[in-house]
Amino acid sequence: MATSEMMKPATDWLAAGSELDHYWSSDIVAELSSFGLIAVEGPDARTFLASLFTGDVRLISPEQGQFTSWCDGKGRIMTTFWLFMRNDTFYLLLPKSLLP
Repeated sequence: MATSEMMKPATDWLAAGSELDHYWSSDIVAELSSFGLIAVEGPDARTFLASLFTGDVRLISPEQGQFTSWCDGKGRIMTTFWLFMRNDTFYLLLPKSLLP
């Protein structure tokens, strides 16, 4: 395959709309065995998490999660992760290598 054939403009990728629409509107299966969860619960969980992460934890609900990050005291990103909620418990989806 020639180099010019391998390098397609971004508009070709974006033109795949119907295929992408299918993935956004249906269930998918993903291999996540390299990830683990940290659960945070209790009456002050939302306030506690809001003080630690860059995202707006007020927006987290059982229907909506968010990709956010945790920064050190100088504002440098230590890690990024997916934060979501089920029932009254918040979950941080992190690589297993970062779990305690």
